[in-house]
Amino acid sequence: MSKKKRSIMRYMLQILLGFFLIWNIVWSVNFYTYYKFSSGYMKSPVSYIKSGKDYTYTVACPRYLSFTGNFALTNNDNLSIIIWPAIFMLGNSEYGAGIYDEMSDSTYRFYVDEDLKYLYKNEMGYSDSEEKTIQILLGKYQKDLHKMRRLAYDEWNIEMTDKPDGTY
Repeated sequence: MSKKKRSIMRYMLQILLGFFLIWNIVWSVNFYTYYKFSSGYMKSPVSYIKSGKDYTYTVACPRYLSFTGNFALTNNDNLSIIIWPAIFMLGNSEYGAGIYDEMSDSTYRFYVDEDLKYLYKNEMGYSDSEEKTIQILLGKYQKDLHKMRRLAYDEWNIEMTDKPDGTY
């Protein structure tokens, strides 16, 4: 291999290593933005958990070299809310909900907007009848979900655009 080719290869390797180093630094900073919310939580293999009589809070830090973590809250029964903050907790978060339907013995997990209204996402693969069921369940549990969202926002100091009672 000629000197010129080795020089080019060395330069390319330095660029790749530099990119990997920067990616790790950015990941570490983002990881810490989640980790600081886990104070007072028990460590589990994949997340941090704080359980109470009525609710369980979970902080899932991003896995190595991934920038996506989440906050989750469940009522220890049939409802859950999940929040995927934007990188470094800046910008708009994504929201999801899970509702267990006793009649069908199914749990529906789906995206919602900040107001806890259903967001259609093709990749979820729900049929029209399942989407109608989700809409009905969302209406049925709207008050409970808003209360849970308020609890989640209070727990993790997240800004809200609506009033604490769930009205707009």
